[in-house]
Amino acid sequence: MLLVLSPNFKILSGLLIALTLFSVSCGDNTNVNELNSELVLPPAELELEDAYVGYEKSYLFSVSAKGELPLNFQAQIFSRAQIFQLTPGVGAIPANGSIPITISVTPDRLGTFEAILIIQTDATLGQPAARVNLSLNAKLPPDCEDGNGCTLNRFDPLSQQCETEFREGSCDDRNLCTEEDKCISGECIGEVITCDDNDFCTDNVCNPTVGCVFPPTRSCDDNNPCTIDRCIASSGCEYENVENGTLCDDFEVCTTADVCVAGVCRGINIPDGTPCDDGDPCSKNEVCTDGQCIDDSYTPPDFLDIKFETTIENLHHQASQNPIIDSAGNIILGTQLGAVALDICGDVLWRNDNIGASFWKEASSLPGVLYLPLQDAIVSVDTVSGEEISRVPATTLTSSTSTVGASLVIQNMVVSGAGNLLISLYDSHVDTTLIHELDPIAMQSHEVDRFAGYRSYQLAVTANEELIATFVSTTTTSSATQQREELFIKYDLRNRGITWTSTSSTLLERPGSLIPGVGSHLYSSGGFIYDTVSSSISSVFGRGSAMQKNPNHGGVSVDRDRIIWLEQQTSGMMTDSAFRVISTSTQGDIVWERELSGNITECFPAIGRFGDIFIGTTKGELVGLRRDGTDLLSYASDVGNMSSMATNPTLSPQGVLVFSSDNKVVGIQIFSGLARSAWPRFRHDNLSSGHQ
Repeated sequence: MLLVLSPNFKILSGLLIALTLFSVSCGDNTNVNELNSELVLPPAELELEDAYVGYEKSYLFSVSAKGELPLNFQAQIFSRAQIFQLTPGVGAIPANGSIPITISVTPDRLGTFEAILIIQTDATLGQPAARVNLSLNAKLPPDCEDGNGCTLNRFDPLSQQCETEFREGSCDDRNLCTEEDKCISGECIGEVITCDDNDFCTDNVCNPTVGCVFPPTRSCDDNNPCTIDRCIASSGCEYENVENGTLCDDFEVCTTADVCVAGVCRGINIPDGTPCDDGDPCSKNEVCTDGQCIDDSYTPPDFLDIKFETTIENLHHQASQNPIIDSAGNIILGTQLGAVALDICGDVLWRNDNIGASFWKEASSLPGVLYLPLQDAIVSVDTVSGEEISRVPATTLTSSTSTVGASLVIQNMVVSGAGNLLISLYDSHVDTTLIHELDPIAMQSHEVDRFAGYRSYQLAVTANEELIATFVSTTTTSSATQQREELFIKYDLRNRGITWTSTSSTLLERPGSLIPGVGSHLYSSGGFIYDTVSSSISSVFGRGSAMQKNPNHGGVSVDRDRIIWLEQQTSGMMTDSAFRVISTSTQGDIVWERELSGNITECFPAIGRFGDIFIGTTKGELVGLRRDGTDLLSYASDVGNMSSMATNPTLSPQGVLVFSSDNKVVGIQIFSGLARSAWPRFRHDNLSSGHQ
């Protein structure tokens, strides 16, 4: 934009300069030639902050001078848009000082506005005048309405922000189940109405969108086929016997020709000794006896009774860490060279010792298929027959050109909610861990990420399909020490990216003596992520907060509204024969604590649907606690000393508590199946929280 100064502007400037020089020459005897003033040139371009249409906004602009004399100035703004104002237009700048100039703008439309600021002075040195090109963007003020009828919202032109204040008085919460709605602290709150039609045969409910409704859903069904059930509005349920001789079913397998007699379904007993089926798979020789189906050689277990004790030769040393149970209650455990399956009664269904030595604690299952990681391959097994389905060599999982076949080994494996296998492979040729995702149906694999210089010790998957993992890098610092660095990550499998990392470092005095244990692991359970040992404290991360516990050498499981911690007591380098069970809220507040005898190592408690807690020790002992921490169960196997290995119990949907010790598998009848969200996803069976 071309700016032409008016003659009046030039005359006024000259007059100011003349007056200034005159006043100096007619004063004292100071030599004016020795005193000077100079304008500090402002920036040539100045972009002002955004302003809002219809609202005035002010900008502070500083004009500075240097030298011994004050500096007289005149400032003007020129613009095609008549929205700019300047204060002051004329004044004096103190010697070696500055003076503020305020530019006020009130935009009248959307868009970009430009202007030129001209400053003329009587400076004796340098440039006596300056030009500044101004620009700003005008936009509409924000819509401050928050949709809350209990607040007053307005745009404050001074702060250029929305302001909200609570109001009082009546309101409408748009809920027909409340009345007398009033604004209280910015929230519309009403009194709950009562719905009652005084009819015994209807339910009294309130629907927020329509108000009181009275569905005829109150049932008078007594589950007796020999009565007519009625509901009378004034009095409730009434029952009338059907006519004698009416056909019915007493649901007894050892009766026939069932008919109603005096309101009771009665049948004729089938001859004693007739084979029958009582529906219990563990009774094998049922016959009809006095109208009932009975197996004289079998007694159904009562609550906390032992259902079975089965000895399995050559169980895998990691079998107790990862017992897998399917929806039918069948149990799958690792053997030294494969796997074995037991039914809910403890009888062997199949055994396959032709697979090879696996990392059993990394085994995973989906309905019908068991996935076993070997050192150099992933083997899938039919869980019904035990036959091998396929074998995927580790070398086919990656297309890395740097990988030498003999240098590639499988470290960890976990199954995602989508049914894909997440596998960590260590390439010793390049000292790198590769994380790959394998679709076992399409047999397609792709790389998720890689971590140079690290080995993987734990993988788990959260319910939100986030991979959490632990990586360890060990550096020898001297002949007597090693530096161990642990890297923890959370990886978003859907959006393909790391969303959280944490590291810790430890100096080991005996190189190679520390076997990676629970201190190197992250676990996921119930939407939480746990770093069981981070430096000198244990932490649990998740749901927006972090909680801390003492160093934890046990395990962590989550119920609906609480966290169950296991902490092994330690004394120096030795582990005491005592451990503590701690129940906390999901915010970390301790509800109760129990100290119990025994050793635990990486043991994760099973939690029943009613909150019961079951813990296995390394010597084949099983402890059960009620939800409040009081004693429920104590079982000691006559064999078993699992040394440093875990003994993780698990629950079948049929309420059978299963755990193994050495070569013995034990089932105890609990009558309470697995609680939802009670398992870490490192429990790879299809009853884990990720597959429910």
